[in-house]
Amino acid sequence: VATAQINGNAGTSTKFAAFLDMKIKAITLRATTAGTSADVVNIVKVTGTTTTTTAYGTIGSGGATTGTSITPSSPTSQVDLSQGDLWYVQKGTDATATYVGMVEVVVNPSANPTV
Repeated sequence: VATAQINGNAGTSTKFAAFLDMKIKAITLRATTAGTSADVVNIVKVTGTTTTTTAYGTIGSGGATTGTSITPSSPTSQVDLSQGDLWYVQKGTDATATYVGMVEVVVNPSANPTV
């Protein structure tokens, strides 16, 4: 899933709705404008009226020429999504850095697709 451009302090990606029960496995970002400090990358999930933020990892300053793959330190930190959950990527507080990238999701094997 493409993030579109993520800009500014606490900038966010495009917002998505989970089309099936899924799990977010990894995020790959590339800085199109280098930042001045390390930036924490979060997944924000909204289920009904409950918002959960999961810190996924850190992208270092610089990095304008290479992509950075971010995976959580533990499989239990991967974000589970239920059909209909809203989710998006949110960057940290570096106001200079601009990122583009992809989010790797996997459909849970027991998910029931709606036809």
